[in-house]
Amino acid sequence: METLKTELLPIDGRKSFYEKAYYQPDDTGQIVLYSYLRAVAHCEPRAQRIYVEPGISQTTDRHIRAFISVMTAEYGPLEVIIQNK
Repeated sequence: METLKTELLPIDGRKSFYEKAYYQPDDTGQIVLYSYLRAVAHCEPRAQRIYVEPGISQTTDRHIRAFISVMTAEYGPLEVIIQNK
């Protein structure tokens, strides 16, 4: 079964991330954010948590902020946890 890939849209007034950021569900029910083809965050809707990788670029930070906004709108308030490397 192919999973649905959804392009992430900016929340800061810009037009697009130009297909550099998208999210999609994985086999475990988590929703994974990809920034420049690298998984940088994932949301566990049932646990109401978003896990974020530390040490990210400014652009990837914008992607993560938009992802948090989308997931919060979809699932309600979520705890954001910075993962240890």
